[in-house]
Parts: sequence; C-alpha cells; structure tokens
Amino acid sequence: MYVESSLNVFKRLIVNCLHFLLILFTIDKYSKTIKPLTIMIMKSFTTLGLLFLSLVLNAQGIDTKKNLAPTPRKRPNIILFLADDAGYSDYQPYNQLSKIPDNVRIKTPNIEKLSKQGMSFTNAHTSGGVCQPSRYSIMTGMYSFRKPITGNPVEDGEKPFIEDWRFTIADMFKTNGYQTAMVGKWHLDYAFSGKDNGNKKVGIKKLDHTKPALLTPNDFGFDYVTWLPVGVSGADFFVENRKVVKLGGQIAYNELHPDKPEWSGHKRWTFESYKEGEELQKMSDDDRKKIGDVLTDKALEFMEKAVAEDKPFYLYFAHTAPHLPHLPCKDINGVTMGSGAMHFDGTEAERERQKMVYENDVIIGQLMEQLIRLGIDDNTIILFTSDNGPGKPGAVQDGAAGIYNGHKGTAFEGGNRVPFIVKWPGTIKPGLKNNTLVSQVDIFKTFADVIGAKPFPKFTAQDSKSMLPIFKQKDGVYDRKWSFSSKHVVAPYDDYLDATLNLGVLTSKNQKLICYFNHKTNNYEPIAFYDLNKDISEKANLIGNIEYKSVIESMMNKIKEVRLMKTE
Repeated sequence: MYVESSLNVFKRLIVNCLHFLLILFTIDKYSKTIKPLTIMIMKSFTTLGLLFLSLVLNAQGIDTKKNLAPTPRKRPNIILFLADDAGYSDYQPYNQLSKIPDNVRIKTPNIEKLSKQGMSFTNAHTSGGVCQPSRYSIMTGMYSFRKPITGNPVEDGEKPFIEDWRFTIADMFKTNGYQTAMVGKWHLDYAFSGKDNGNKKVGIKKLDHTKPALLTPNDFGFDYVTWLPVGVSGADFFVENRKVVKLGGQIAYNELHPDKPEWSGHKRWTFESYKEGEELQKMSDDDRKKIGDVLTDKALEFMEKAVAEDKPFYLYFAHTAPHLPHLPCKDINGVTMGSGAMHFDGTEAERERQKMVYENDVIIGQLMEQLIRLGIDDNTIILFTSDNGPGKPGAVQDGAAGIYNGHKGTAFEGGNRVPFIVKWPGTIKPGLKNNTLVSQVDIFKTFADVIGAKPFPKFTAQDSKSMLPIFKQKDGVYDRKWSFSSKHVVAPYDDYLDATLNLGVLTSKNQKLICYFNHKTNNYEPIAFYDLNKDISEKANLIGNIEYKSVIESMMNKIKEVRLMKTE
C-alpha cells in the first residue's frame, strides 16, 4: 500500500508543478524581469521531482541505474560477399574513377547503393593473385605466401593447407554464439569417400557420390554449407554439407511460406539425394547457368532460419562470377541478366562476362532486400569484395583493372587491388571513401573486434589487423604498413611451383616490390620495384635505381622478418 500511495502523491506533485509553471510562463510573457526567477524555480522543481522519483523506485526495489541505462545493441549479423575474378573497376563507384568508355562500363545500381550507404576502400588488396591464396587468408588471417597453396583435394597421405588445429574465422564466429553458413565456391581443403576403398580420402574423379564427404567446409567452422569444390570451372555437382546432391525443381516462395508476405518472382531451388546405385549426374552448361540462382536461394533460406532462431549469423557468400567459363544466370528470382545488364551509354551489355559482373549486383540487391524483409537491415554488416583481380579477358576487353597494370595471376596492382565496400548502419557514416592501405587478411580480426570475440587460441590470425578504428572514424590504431600478395606468373618466373610463392609487397607509402622465390636457395630475389606515387600503372621498373636501394633493402628485410615469425 505504501508504494501505491507514494506514486499517487508523485502524480499529484507533478500536476501541481505544471500548473504553477504555467502561471509563471504567463507572467513571463509580459515581464522579462521575472525570467530568471522562472528558470530558478523550474530547475528546483526538476531536481526535487527526480529525487522523489528515485526514492519511489528504490522503494519498489528497482535499480534506477540499470533501468535508466540504454539497452545494449545486439551483436550485428555479418555477410561477407566474395566475387570470383572481379576487377577493381568492374563495379560502381570504382568504374567511375577510371577512364573506361561509357559503352564498356556496366551499371551496378545495388553495389553503388551499398557504397553510398557505407565506406568504399580504394587501396584494398588480396593476399593472393589467384583464388586459393586469398581464400586461405580470409579463412585464417594468415599470409598465403607462408606455404605453397595449390587448391588440390586432400587425398590420403596429403596434408591440408588449413591444419586441422587451425582456428578459422568461421570457428571464431561459432565459438562466440553465431550461426555460420557458407554458400558457393570453396576451393580449399576437401575430400570425398572413395568408390572401392572404404573411407580412403579421394578427389572428385574417384569419389563415391552416395557416401558422405570426409572433409568439407563443415570441418572448418560452418554449420551449413552449399558448396562447389572448385567453383564454376570445375562445377560437376553441388554438395550440401557432406552430401553430394542433384538439382531438383523450383517451388514458389509463397507455397513454402504461406504465412509470409508475398515475394513476387521468388522461387526456391530444391536438392535431391542420390539413391544407392544411381549414377552421378554431372552439371551441363545449362545447369551451370543456374548456379547464382541456387546459391542465392540457399543464402536467403539460411537468413530466414537464422532470424527464426534469434541468434546472430555469419554468412560467407563466395559466388563463382565472373570467373571463366562465362556462363551467366538466365535470371535470379525473376531478375534477368540478359536485358538487365546495361552500359553507361544505355546500350545492353552483350559480353557474357559483363552479364556475370551484373549477376553479382543482382544478388547483392536480393540480400539487401531480404534484410529489410526480415527487419534486420539496421543491424547487419555487408562486406563486398573479390578474391583477386580480373582474368586477362576482363582486364583487356572490359577495362576491369582500370588504370592498374596486370590481371589475375600477377602481383601487379591489377592482380590484387580489388573493390572493398563495407556497410554498417549506425557505425560507418554513409558515402565515405578511404584510401588507407588495407588487406583482406585483416577481415578476421576486424570482425572479431566487431563482435567482441573471446580470446583466440595460440597462433591464430597472426597476420591480421583490426580495421575497426577506420570504421568508427575514431581514435585508435590501425597500423598496416605492409601488404603481401603471392602468386606472380610473369615469364620467366612462371614455373607453377615458383609462381605459387612469388611475391608482391606494397607499403603504406605506395612503394611496390616484386620478388621471385628461388627454391634452390630458399630465398626471395627482387625483380621489380615501382613508386606508385609517380607511376600508378607500374610502367617504369626502378629495381636498378640507386635512389631506391635503401628502400628495397628495408623491404627485403621485412620479408625475412615475416617469414621467421613462428606460426605453429
């Protein structure tokens, strides 16, 4: 009874205070001399009122500090979208920073929208000039030049690139309460069951497709995966978790979800299991043209299930576009690639690669739409980037590398400088551009900082640095002074094994060194040096210029220092 009567007294006090203040304001309207008195009385009543309110709340046993504090924000969902062989200048806004003719440049409205809502990095680099090295670094937070990474399956007697004890980025999310999923091109360690050898690990050619796979992305921290072992170029079949599956049919979205708002044009692809004795159905080119649509459906489904579970999620969407062979989707949930891909001059894109470039834009649009439908747009981070620069056809025909020299498979800027856009509502200010030197190897520790991850096991993500100070535009240290990118296949240093470890080193002062790895001496030898401040297109090799001798020596010493770091 005491508490109730106190609240009633408090209500009456407030009403009386308001009446009294109304009288003072009326007087104040006609007399400026009364204003100081009015303010003094208002402050007094405010102080007394808050004091009385605190006493009443404490009488009820309520902790006023706890209840008056702002509600902590939920940890963000995170989507990492990795394009395959997309160049720096394939997408807006980057293709507007390069001198590419309007009848070549492609409009990518969804990725442009992403950049306007987030931060676009103009000096972002992969750690490898081809697919496997950069994916290794994203997964581990380690430089790929520390070991030769070839992308072959892990057959019996072979060691995986990612050691079974290595703590991956998916492990990091999972141990911190996140639901984790990967859809798309894996191209790291995998193994299947053999046909005649029980549980012997084999590659694609010798697999028994009716048995569970023995090594999959599930073993590296992912709860759910729909994956292709080596992407579109070797896409013989889909694998869902550990099961090789065949493509079924499509079901209208609202047949599957009659309780959800209608989603016009949306259908969902289904998978079917193989029966014992049934032959493996390898994908035709027509099937490959459905890959983007299938992967999008599986990503959207995972997001829906994750939200229903009321747990934050990490989605790694590693699409296969625009990698060779150029087989763009006919449509993705009703959005066509053919008539949709448009040049800046208003003409329709005809080259198949450009339609695949546009395909990534369509998928980004679908993911952004899904976030709004699920009501989580304001608490989801999207990071869009590419695994390396464009293949040579894209660099030559589409201007995909922009003003930069080289292409995929080289340590030149065209081979490893990539689009890198991050949207984080409420933290990253919209429409920012940033020219800080950043590397994809930093994705690991950046996301760990974002979610407040638990301490790592030893030897985890040793080469990674957190970009969180850049995102927040506040005081903090992001001290990347070096970026390393492996795989340089320029003659005469194009032997397969040699090229795997050949290296490009870029400093935050925009000085670039390219080295050849001599397997006979187990040492790096400098073969090219460029000052990007004066020569952004890497045309003048200054390796013999005495002016840069001390700079080159310091860069060579840095390579030795990094190689000597204990990593296991």
